[in-house]
This record gives sequence, C-alpha cells and structure tokens, in this order.
Amino acid sequence: MRKLLTLLVAVLLTVSVFAQSPQKMSYQAVIRNSSNALVTNTQVGMQISILQGSSNGTVVYTESQTPTTNINGLVSIEIGGGAGFSSIDWANDIYFIKTETDPTGGVNYTITGTSQLLSVPYALHAKTAETITGTISESDPIFNSSVAVGITETDTTYWNNKSDFDNNYSNLTNAPDIANSKNEKIIQLNTNDATSSVNITKNNGTSVFKVDGTGRMAGNGSGLSNVVPKIGYAQGNQSVYFHEGMISGLNLYEAQIMREVTINCPGPGIILAMASGYARWESKQQDLIRIWFHPHPTVSPSDWETPDFHNLRILDDYGCTDSSDVYTSWSISKVYTVSSAQNFTAKVCADKPFEDSKVLVGDVAMQLLFFPIGETEQAKSVSIKKEEVFALPKISNSLTGE
Repeated sequence: MRKLLTLLVAVLLTVSVFAQSPQKMSYQAVIRNSSNALVTNTQVGMQISILQGSSNGTVVYTESQTPTTNINGLVSIEIGGGAGFSSIDWANDIYFIKTETDPTGGVNYTITGTSQLLSVPYALHAKTAETITGTISESDPIFNSSVAVGITETDTTYWNNKSDFDNNYSNLTNAPDIANSKNEKIIQLNTNDATSSVNITKNNGTSVFKVDGTGRMAGNGSGLSNVVPKIGYAQGNQSVYFHEGMISGLNLYEAQIMREVTINCPGPGIILAMASGYARWESKQQDLIRIWFHPHPTVSPSDWETPDFHNLRILDDYGCTDSSDVYTSWSISKVYTVSSAQNFTAKVCADKPFEDSKVLVGDVAMQLLFFPIGETEQAKSVSIKKEEVFALPKISNSLTGE
C-alpha cells in the first residue's frame, strides 16, 4: 500500500533585475518510508511533473533526480533544469506539482503527492518584463504629478554621456545663463556688507577680481588690466638752459630733451601725454622757444630733435626789449594710441629758433596717462574723433623778479 507522507516545505524563486532570471524552482520535502520512518542520509529517486489544469491534468513537464536526504530526512532540489520548463505559459492556466519518490534510489516510485502551485512559482511570469514591448501606460497619480513623468529615453542618454562636467558650459544641455555671454548676468549676494562677496580667482587661488556686498572692489586687480588706467610721471626741480653761455656749443635749433617718461601698457589703449613748466626770458633781444612731444608721425622713432609741426608749442617774450627777468608759464598735451601691450616712452623736447634767444625752462613736469580700451565689442568701438593740443595762453610779463 502506498502511503502519502511527503511534506511540501517551500517552493522558492529568485528573480534578479540585473541579470538573467533563473528558470528554476526550489523544492524541499521530508521523506518517510512505508513504515513512517524518516529516510535519512540516503540517495532517493524522484520524478517531478508539472500538471496543467487540475491534479490529474495534462503533464506539461517532467524531470527525474536522485538527491540525498539529510539527517532529518529532508531533501532539497531545484526543479526546472530539463527541456521544456522555460516554455510553460504560467499565465495561461492553473498548475499542479506532482512528486513521485523511490526511497531506495531507483525508479520504483512508491511515495506520491500532488499540490497546486500558488503564487510563488508565478514569479517566473514576471520575467516577461525583460522583453516587454509597446507602450506602458502609467496610472499612478503620484508619479503623474511628479517631475519624473517628463523623463524620456533621450534624457537618460544625456545622463550616460554627461555624467561628469568637462568645464565647458557650451557642452551642457540647458546650460545655466551664466554661460551665455550675450545676456546680463545677475548674481544676488546674501547680504549688503563685506560678509558676502563674488570672487574670481586664478587657477592657483589668487584673487583677481572681488566685489563684496558694499560694492567695494578687492583683490590684486591683475584681471582688470584691460579696464584700469595707469599713470607714469616725472616732476621736480628740472631746469634746462637754451643759450651758449650756459651750454657750451649749443647751436641754433639744437634740441634738448627736457623730460622723458616710460609707461607700461598691458594692452591696446590711449595715452594722454601732458607736460608743463615755465620759461624765463634772459636776453634784451626777442626770446623764443619751441616745445614738442616725441615720438610723432613725421619723423623716425630715433629722430627726437626734429619738431612736431602738427603739435608745436611756441613761446616768446613778444619782443620785449627788457625781458631779462620775465617769466611765462606753459603747458602742452598730446594723445597717442597703442594697439598692443608694450612699454611706451615719450619725451618732451625744446629748441631755440633765434640765435640771440636766451631762455631758461624750469620746473618741467611730465605725465603719461594710459586708458585701456579693453577687448570687448563695446570697448573696441571707442575711437579718437579728434586730436587737440591744449596750451595755456601766452602771458607777457606774468611774473617778474626772483
């Protein structure tokens, strides 16, 4: 007499979303013989069948195994290693599992049992999600009201290709407005005092340009070289004589350099040259002197002795017969344009056009002011419309005595 004493302990299936899902079920049973004794530490023969529709339904799958029980008579096997198991359509019907056991390890199956497969094995049906086709309609109201509902396959492609920022804003999709040089950028600080600031630094961390909440600029300013003016100057008690009694061998029209200033121009810009001083007339004849800046376009860079007749300041004593103790103040200016970074040098020079002239030029001061035009489109549009020479009017007998 056959005695049904098999115990179905568990039927398990593990499905992984990252790898191929296993086409097997885990099955455990306790084996007893016809005397109701545990069959322990013994190899047994087993035949497992999957029945469709009922406990006596059509056999859609069969396999045989010879597992060994443990000390408690428990046998553990995996079902599904044979051909045809993966083709079972679990969604099409109900299914039963039938086990037949030979405690002696052969094929004379004397212990049988049949049970309906419930929910656990149907996890195999979820494997069809690996090959799903068509459109999925999402009905979750929480999902449909979230930003995730707008994520597309194109978006995920961008995520995969742009996981790291390459320091180039133009390579970003929907780049922040700060990458667009055509629009005004607004950076709002947290406070209106020095505790908040915007700081632009070099790659070594040195501050180039910094503005705090009070509107004050800080930093070393090296990044502002194309917008910050510069000045170079020379001044003091400088006296130059223009007559033979003071300078041996000084000839008519023989020029002298009264001041010379060099300024460093970090880029293209405009230079305003200015010089001033006084002239003291020391002869009883007509005294006259000519003053100009060098360089100028009519001569070579080294020919500073030739006057610039386009920018020439002429001083005289108006033919005063006794001007040996008369002073006249003077000033002169000139505008230069530089197209690139350079050290620019200018000289203020003078000579006497009359042989009898005796003139002392004193307190000569000279300044060079550099105004950068920058490198933005707005700055490039700046140009010099007209070059003018500014000089004080000639004053006769403006100061007498010493």
